[in-house]
Amino acid sequence: MKHRRSALTRSAALTSSRGKVYFFLLLFYLALEYTKFQDVLGLEALRLGLFSVLLLLVSTFFNVNITKINNNQILLIGLFCLYLVVFVPFARNNYFAFHTAKGMLIYLPVIYSIVHLINDEKSLNRLILFFVLVSVYLSVYVLTNRGYGPAGTVRDANDVALALVFLTSFSLFLFRTANSNKYKWVYLLVTILVIAAIAYTRSRGGFLGLSAVLGVYVLFSHHKLKAILMALVIVSVFTYTADDDFLGEISSITDTSESTASSRLLTWKDATKMFLDNPLGVGPGNFPIRFDEYQSEEHARGNMWGRSAHSLWFTLLPETGILGTAIFALIIMRNFSDIRLLGQESDWHSKRESSYFYNLRICLLASFCGLLVSGTFISVLYYQHFWLFSAIVVASRNIYLNRKLAL
Repeated sequence: MKHRRSALTRSAALTSSRGKVYFFLLLFYLALEYTKFQDVLGLEALRLGLFSVLLLLVSTFFNVNITKINNNQILLIGLFCLYLVVFVPFARNNYFAFHTAKGMLIYLPVIYSIVHLINDEKSLNRLILFFVLVSVYLSVYVLTNRGYGPAGTVRDANDVALALVFLTSFSLFLFRTANSNKYKWVYLLVTILVIAAIAYTRSRGGFLGLSAVLGVYVLFSHHKLKAILMALVIVSVFTYTADDDFLGEISSITDTSESTASSRLLTWKDATKMFLDNPLGVGPGNFPIRFDEYQSEEHARGNMWGRSAHSLWFTLLPETGILGTAIFALIIMRNFSDIRLLGQESDWHSKRESSYFYNLRICLLASFCGLLVSGTFISVLYYQHFWLFSAIVVASRNIYLNRKLAL
């Protein structure tokens, strides 16, 4: 009974007016971060992003709960941010290091807000539905703007493709858990729209990430035939939307002699040399600053100062060194461990609960694998996706454990 009361107390966070305002502020920040409507509407001067973060920070201060912070991923993310901050005065370019570290620190109140507010299935479904609506907006924008996104971390074709890959499994989750055929059709159409947008970006990294998402769904689904049929529908939509040139690029994706692939491999080789020379890292945001020191002669261009690593991993390794990479690896391991915890059917008396958490497990695993695979070819270490996803995993784990305690 005590456990049941504590679970009810936690789930009441959104019922108070203050909790509702706090939740609205979280969604407002996420809307700014993913839709960039302030840039689209020419409202950059209002600094709405900074304003929303400050409001979230104030809300976090008044709602702080030490038990929510005392979590492996949250502590590790805090440690990673602290490491970046400590590195600022030692980096070659302090300005880039400072702004990179500052950008990471801004995520902390958002991460805490997700863990604090998303504390039951209802609030989690609301957040997932919000991300599905975001994916609809981004998809329509991509399809009407020649494959590009609005701005910021979702502007470049590769960047917005990665964001859509990350969001794809959320509409699939709602499709699989919807109670009526009407809603199933709605979420299926949303998924088709997102797939078409990914194809329209012509991003090979997006294609590989989407392949990872589909692979997870087929591999872990109880209903293999349904999963395979769904995968065939998605592949058909992708093939129909993609132009012949892009399909040709995909068919030659393993050809390392192709100019783009060759240049990327050379960059990763140079990134490895940079790491070996600086095992503690060159500092956040300093890979482009130091690249010309390690640039291979085989590169077609001369001085390539300012070039990005074009990879999450080859940004992480040379910029944060052994310690930063170890912290990041631990966060990944904890995320996979928490995702694996979900959906253990023997824990539930209700078939609905068993199905919900099992589908949540597949959703998070697919989203995470898609993010990591696409991120292999895009410099997204300091983008919001990985860090916010980790918070969603922690929140999902807490919901799962609280539901078990309430049984």
